[in-house]
Amino acid sequence: MLHAIINNKAGRVEVNGVSVPLRQLYKEREDMITAAIFSRLPYLSEQVQRLLLGSLMPEAAVDFSQFVRTEFWPSFSSSLQERVEPDVVMRFEWGTLMVEVKRPLDGYQDGEQWYRELEALPEEYWEGVVVFWAVGGDKKHNQRLIDELEARLQQCDRLNGPVQFFATAWRELAVVVDRLLGAEFSPTKADIAILTDMLAALDLYSVQYRELKLQELCRDRLGEIRGAGCLADWIQPNRGLEAGLRAASLGFSHWPPISQLQGVARDAWRKWRPTSANRD
Repeated sequence: MLHAIINNKAGRVEVNGVSVPLRQLYKEREDMITAAIFSRLPYLSEQVQRLLLGSLMPEAAVDFSQFVRTEFWPSFSSSLQERVEPDVVMRFEWGTLMVEVKRPLDGYQDGEQWYRELEALPEEYWEGVVVFWAVGGDKKHNQRLIDELEARLQQCDRLNGPVQFFATAWRELAVVVDRLLGAEFSPTKADIAILTDMLAALDLYSVQYRELKLQELCRDRLGEIRGAGCLADWIQPNRGLEAGLRAASLGFSHWPPISQLQGVARDAWRKWRPTSANRD
């Protein structure tokens, strides 16, 4: 289904009387990216599971290869709220990993939601270690939520045990997935297919994970060096830069990443970035 959506073969659905491409609906709903990413994790080899999750939560000090099962949107109840639905609950031999997901770009995590979900977690899920993982949202905001919630939990005993908190931006997750694809340990063919699908799902949400360099811009999007005149629209005037652009013999292989150049308007890159999202 993911590839049908990516390639505009999924058709349209009616929402409130309006015909909407399923591709558009997919990008608007966080449940879609939740399923696309987390439904694939159990199919990875134990080695890649350990490397992927361990790289994103290194301080958890648990073995992420000891996977048992995944529950999507389980329905719990508590004294605070009749019905609570965390996005994902992953069970491991060592305990429980609860995941709360927000959309890339505009998702916003809520500390009170985290607390309600943990408070509703049934007693049997507290056997062993409990880890809470927030994926998506603003990194600084998420860290502030973690600090506030940890301080709050020190003053009350409402939960059934201690919790380890982690927060990851989608870009961080995508970078780790991309690196695993090029890792020297030689992932299996199944691992490669699964990780590639995960990157395709993230690309649909315009999650940027590769370092952008002028060399790539000119080679992949501008064709010829004289086409680099477009850079004048989104890079502040700089004599050294202008001289470099005029000197065709200079080449671009040694140029720094775009993010390191002064005055880059990063949004402008989107019109040049070759993503499937630009082909809507």
